[in-house]
Amino acid sequence: MKRIQPHHKEAVTIAAPPAKAYTLRALFISSLAAGRSIIERPLLGEDQQHAIECLRRLGIAIQGDAQSLTVEGQSGQFEPTASEMNVGESEVTMNLLTALACLSLRPVMISGAPRTDERLPHRRASCALAEG
Repeated sequence: MKRIQPHHKEAVTIAAPPAKAYTLRALFISSLAAGRSIIERPLLGEDQQHAIECLRRLGIAIQGDAQSLTVEGQSGQFEPTASEMNVGESEVTMNLLTALACLSLRPVMISGAPRTDERLPHRRASCALAEG
């Protein structure tokens, strides 16, 4: 058994390793926020690249690299720059993007790789914010 000694400083910073799921969720939460969010040490795998491209197509400005990403949130109102979005094989992106697309000011079509569409046929959708 390893014994951990208590830390007596008032402020402690702990750096967690980059995580796929945390990065995806941070991207989507940041896009819903008002203003600028910075995601430090993101994991930028294939799923995250698809999510970033889809969010950009929803009108979210995202810039950065493996050290940090800057996301300009739109307060939950999205103005798409493209009508079609492909999540690749990322089921998490498909699920989260489907919810965000319903806040879009214009209709968008969300699809994935053939295998993703087979696993989540009910998620392939087209939706937009209702007027009125």
